[in-house]
Amino acid sequence: MTILDYFKLDARSAIVTGGLVGSGRGGCARLAIAGAAVALGATAAAIGSRRAVRISSGAAGRAIADNRDVSDPDDWPASVWRKPSETLLGTLTYS
Repeated sequence: MTILDYFKLDARSAIVTGGLVGSGRGGCARLAIAGAAVALGATAAAIGSRRAVRISSGAAGRAIADNRDVSDPDDWPASVWRKPSETLLGTLTYS
């Protein structure tokens, strides 16, 4: 076992708001590289989809664009409570 094995996130999921720019973008990429399924919370649908494709290519995990407005209370629950088969995230773990 190597030190990198301690950082594997296989079978884990993450929802990252602000995943299109800055530290959110970098965080999404690192989570996917470590094997997590990542949903990029973004209101810009076209940009979010392109970034998700870029993050997924060459990563152990996968990324999808979750085009929701997390500042809208009616939109946020839909992002989290969709069927796992629709979001590709599988089971969410809250911590």
